[in-house]
Amino acid sequence: LTWIRDEGLAPGTSFCEWGSGFGVVAMLAASLGFESTGIEVVPDLVDEASDLARDYEIPVYPTGRQSRHLSERAMQQSRDRQDELSDASVRDLIAMRHGPMGRSMFYPMGRNPLSNFFGIVFGVVFAGAGWFLIVEEGAKIFGGIFGGVGALVAVSALYMLTNSLEVKQDGTSIISLRRWLGIPVSRKSMPRSSFATFEKHSSMTSNAGGKHTIHYTIRMVDQSGNSMIVGLGFRGESQANAAIRLIAREFGLQFDKQPPAANDGSYGEDVLSADF
Repeated sequence: LTWIRDEGLAPGTSFCEWGSGFGVVAMLAASLGFESTGIEVVPDLVDEASDLARDYEIPVYPTGRQSRHLSERAMQQSRDRQDELSDASVRDLIAMRHGPMGRSMFYPMGRNPLSNFFGIVFGVVFAGAGWFLIVEEGAKIFGGIFGGVGALVAVSALYMLTNSLEVKQDGTSIISLRRWLGIPVSRKSMPRSSFATFEKHSSMTSNAGGKHTIHYTIRMVDQSGNSMIVGLGFRGESQANAAIRLIAREFGLQFDKQPPAANDGSYGEDVLSADF
């Protein structure tokens, strides 16, 4: 698709994927600047494709109309609706508390249990294979590699499953307190006056039922470049952006929002229409 676009071989700017399924090809076309339409008769697949597109911040218009006929107002309404859905999902994830010193956000243990469970199982299987290679086959090098990787994966997944995070305001500072099984293991603080911006980091990816999801961690960054985690476990970039809006609003933080990256092509708005 990139080659066809760059060589000017496309007769126009419209792209249609007939029988789009999860909409992967239609999304690739949309990300390259085409007015992309995915046609799918199975409603469940349309829903899955819409969720996947929102994870990558590709606007989705579940209508039978061609995207070029949508007004700017209609597109903005669609974006606002997606933001509302993401804001609601974030509020369900974060436990908000109000105390005498100010607001606090709590991310409890047991987040993403399915992904972490499979991580533990995967790690244990690899560690077991390493033990077998060392003890039964005498392959110490390969066994050590398998066992080390397996143990690292299992321990990491177990830690992700059993840790919690509390972010709170204490006077003029924001405090990030990490706990493992309820025991404090790390504490960081950042004065509100030194806050500069937020950063999103993809912390892990998961696949469940054929659905690919990127999980994001949110960091506060001060004017010197120091950072601390203030949010974790958000599914998809849209949800991560909603979390940033919520954190900034609750703690009264002002920051310069970076504009979206400009499209190199001349094809206009990236869209994905789901027709059924």
